[in-house]
Amino acid sequence: MENFYLSANAYNNIYVFGTESASLHIVDTGDGLIMFDTGYLKDFDTLVDKMGDFNLKLEDVKILLLTHGHIDHIDCAKIIRDISGCIIGIGEKDKDYVNGKVNLTWADEIGTEYKYPFEADKIIYDGDIISLGNTTVKCIHSPGHTPGAITYIFNTGDYIASIHGGTGFNSMKIAWLDKYNLPYDCREDFIKSCDRLKKEKVDIVLGNHLSQNNSVKKAEMVKNGNKDAFVDKDEWVNFLEGRKKALIEMMEKGE
Repeated sequence: MENFYLSANAYNNIYVFGTESASLHIVDTGDGLIMFDTGYLKDFDTLVDKMGDFNLKLEDVKILLLTHGHIDHIDCAKIIRDISGCIIGIGEKDKDYVNGKVNLTWADEIGTEYKYPFEADKIIYDGDIISLGNTTVKCIHSPGHTPGAITYIFNTGDYIASIHGGTGFNSMKIAWLDKYNLPYDCREDFIKSCDRLKKEKVDIVLGNHLSQNNSVKKAEMVKNGNKDAFVDKDEWVNFLEGRKKALIEMMEKGE
């Protein structure tokens, strides 16, 4: 799977790129690009090449919004800013992940090094609104996976799309929390976040990993002529309920 790199026009002005282990999204606002996450540094040249297939240029990235501070989402951030001059935003409680003051990027766990720490240009808080061109992004603090995870909800044509701040359980397991002397209440935070986010209207769910929301299958359907393959008005609530249920089951097992 890691030899596979997805590049697709998901819907209207939304594009998805990346591998199973690290994906990202780009929105063409008509007045520059908003990028959500960056993928790994090792895939940077591939990203630039695949963007070109859709006439998207890295130099046109105006805003880079990071869902959270793990290396698979931030690894190329400094380089992208160096090239494009974009503004980088990160949730307030993850700012010390990306600047290197806190060693919780998950780099050690996957046997790599976080080489290019940086200071974010914009600290994102719950309820912030970020606008560029024809796109308005609502930022919702969604702690659990990391303390500063941010969910982004934005308009695209006739629909509302969302990228969750992080739904993986690897950083909510007891082994990880005990290793770094972190509080267990991140789990309750995640459950509360799911309940809160269910109240948001979302028509297009964009997973921050390809497998989370069947991005590869949907992209293939788009390629085969179904332009609305990513549109599912029930998926958001079902996805959140599923993740909440799975976390509770993990907790009941004592993991």
